[in-house]
Amino acid sequence: MKREEALKKAQDIEADVVGIYSMVTMRNDSIWFARNLRDGCDLIIAGGPLPSSDPRSFMTTLMLW
Repeated sequence: MKREEALKKAQDIEADVVGIYSMVTMRNDSIWFARNLRDGCDLIIAGGPLPSSDPRSFMTTLMLW
């Protein structure tokens, strides 16, 4: 499935909380999804190896704090 299609499906759910799993190889896609979903939900939770090993860098990149 293409990113835009996956994003549309995620937006259509209208979830209050969104969880995004991210590894180093998924960094760009994870950030793209987070940036595109953050205005439509109350909370984004980033998990997986990348945000667990370098949370400050991940959060700064998303500009969520």
